[in-house]
Amino acid sequence: MKIPQYCSVCKAEYEMSVVPTSDGDDDGVVWLQCPSCKGFLPKVSSSVDLRSSGGEADGTAAGADLPRETYPGKAERSGPPADGTSGRPGIEGADVPSRPEAPKDATSQPDPLENMDISVAMAYRPWETYAEGDVIHHLAWDDYGVVVAKEVLPGNRKVVQVKFAEAGTVRLIEQEGEGP
Repeated sequence: MKIPQYCSVCKAEYEMSVVPTSDGDDDGVVWLQCPSCKGFLPKVSSSVDLRSSGGEADGTAAGADLPRETYPGKAERSGPPADGTSGRPGIEGADVPSRPEAPKDATSQPDPLENMDISVAMAYRPWETYAEGDVIHHLAWDDYGVVVAKEVLPGNRKVVQVKFAEAGTVRLIEQEGEGP
């Protein structure tokens, strides 16, 4: 199946192939591969193909990915939604938090959150660079986490994998442009 999508690396729109996922973790994200740079990117909702996602033609269905301009405060949050999604607002440059991991056996690594010291936490900024073990404070989510891995994606895009106390494991961009 091919879907028209804009590639931010190539700066052009292409008919992109849907990438099948075999990990069994149905997180609701449809991944596409750019035919030019071979990079992987999540499908960005638009008027394209709303019929197949169960949305109305005008995109007002509950499942439509619409940007949110306001974010609920902690008092307004009452737990994850019943639809199995994370319930987190869409934040540019952040992946949807993954589902909680299965319990680890006794031979696995200790949980990095157990020794997390939030007094040394750095505010997450996409233009900054982070190292494994750094403590991050995601201001939009008001959540603290520890950098557990670093990756370089196609197009030399860099991401860090952060294990957050509330959101779980999330991939965040780093070193993207200049700060304000």
